[in-house]
Amino acid sequence: MSISGEHFQSKHFQNGKANAFRHGLWNILIAKRCLRHSSNFQKVLQWTKNITDWHEEAFFSHELPMKMDYHNNQVGRELLAIHKDKTENHLVEQLLELAGKAVKIDEKTALSELKNQLVYISDDD
Repeated sequence: MSISGEHFQSKHFQNGKANAFRHGLWNILIAKRCLRHSSNFQKVLQWTKNITDWHEEAFFSHELPMKMDYHNNQVGRELLAIHKDKTENHLVEQLLELAGKAVKIDEKTALSELKNQLVYISDDD
């Protein structure tokens, strides 16, 4: 939350690019911290997916925002897989780049075509 706030103020609570960044970052940080206790990278990624999927299912119910969140969570985990030996600061910079290029979606968007791209629903302004 503090890193997202540092870069986007309170905009990360909306469904824009800032929120996309926060979800990707959330997954990266969870997995990075779990890797301190387990060397099984795939198991850590799966656990991170399970816990963040549970969070979405337990607390949210609007279909498009949930799809957006699931997608951005996955983008964060995939970014970590590519840069797993890099620092958190490096990963934040990579994610900020992706947020700047995030793609606006609607109900008709095929998210499977936007692999490795953050997505958002509404503008951050």
